[in-house]
Amino acid sequence: MYRAHIADESEIMQHLPKEESAVGSHAKRGQTAAIVCSAFYLEVKDWMGLTPTESESVEEGKNDGKECEGTGPAIDGKLACPKCKGKIGNYSWYGSTCSCGKWIVPSFAVHKSKVDFI
Repeated sequence: MYRAHIADESEIMQHLPKEESAVGSHAKRGQTAAIVCSAFYLEVKDWMGLTPTESESVEEGKNDGKECEGTGPAIDGKLACPKCKGKIGNYSWYGSTCSCGKWIVPSFAVHKSKVDFI
């Protein structure tokens, strides 16, 4: 068995669940999101390969409002294990809804069922 370091506990974004009415019976008032969330939300990390290089970044005014190809990372997609390249999560620069009902922007979600928390 092998393991790849994904993030330290201090790098996991903490958040509170959305109000109970939106979440239903999964979360009780005062519970932390860690109890009901199905994913860990991280800041963007180097292993994700999502930070544009200097040559990929778009200079302001260069595209004249037209679609540009090859101007940086995709808006959303899959997160792959840095070791085996298996899918461990999703990302979206626009954000996504956590299983607790909270909107997270930007969203770099690593599914708890795909990783070991040690």
